[in-house]
Amino acid sequence: MIKNKVILCLLFYHMAIFAGSRLELVNAAKGELIQKNGREIRKLEGNVHLRQGDAYLYCDLAFFDMTANRVTLISHVEIYDGRHRLNADTVRYEGNQRIESAFGHVQLIQENQSLEADSVVYSQMNQEVHATGHVTMNDILESAELAGNDLLYQRNREYGIAKGNPELIQLDSTGHDSLIIRSRIMEIWGERQVAVATDNVSIQRGEWRAHCDLAKFYSPDRHLVLYDNPQIFERNQNIKGDSIKIFLVESELDSGIIYGHASIQSKNRSFEDQLKGDRVTFSSADSNRVIIVEGEAQSSYHVFNEKDQWEGINQINGDRITLKFSEDELIFVGVQSQPGESQGEFIPAQDVWRE
Repeated sequence: MIKNKVILCLLFYHMAIFAGSRLELVNAAKGELIQKNGREIRKLEGNVHLRQGDAYLYCDLAFFDMTANRVTLISHVEIYDGRHRLNADTVRYEGNQRIESAFGHVQLIQENQSLEADSVVYSQMNQEVHATGHVTMNDILESAELAGNDLLYQRNREYGIAKGNPELIQLDSTGHDSLIIRSRIMEIWGERQVAVATDNVSIQRGEWRAHCDLAKFYSPDRHLVLYDNPQIFERNQNIKGDSIKIFLVESELDSGIIYGHASIQSKNRSFEDQLKGDRVTFSSADSNRVIIVEGEAQSSYHVFNEKDQWEGINQINGDRITLKFSEDELIFVGVQSQPGESQGEFIPAQDVWRE
């Protein structure tokens, strides 16, 4: 118990020294004492250089309050401490708290990550960043950029939360087809490489787009899970379900799983085909696609002859329906079910019109 108290005291002592070390003037081409709000301030001009511990501060003009251990840096401001580099038009630096409040053309670099914003408040002690106004941050996820109006980022936890209609953009391996996720709130965990978007989520990639109220993006294996009223629109298809998992390989939907109240509606010519079930799995390879419908599976699709004339509608019910497509044309239908529980019906075109 005594040992733990000693360690705790040493920790607080170290923090007090870190927070309380004084700002030192290293260089300035010109200096004078002025009075401001009843306080004596040093006005420093030309190649100004100050230091506090391992933090180095540079600018063209500075107002240094030695009593308060505070300085305002103006024009071509740069602050560097080995863990970060900050550039801005103006910075208010609080020496006791080691807090940098930066304004105008702010750029913050931490290892391989860079952030730009109109204003930034950065804490050296816990490496926490609060950025506002035209915020963009690179590599918060691998090969991704996060943009928004308000970002709180904790470097020690590799956690960020963005508000104000944030947008996450990630390029594919070719650097061309982008995955774009927009929402009202977005949380990101850098160590796990996971982003969670909530409230009015929209997603776009290549020729498909999606909407939902909650989406999770797993960057390492490049897949998305959509929750809360998800819908996906791809060319002539509308995909719905309680939740949808998507695997991203190419710009088109490569493969995925629809869970709960699953449905795929396909509009072809002036007709509409439909698949329904408890679960739908789809996968693609080149121009071929396989769709498997399970659990009270239903399929309704229009049949055309070699002359592209509509002949009627095939309606199928079963436990499991497998459909194979080539170049968007249905080439195989398979039905699996308990004996007597599968049904299939062909309705000729003339009977459909009669109805």
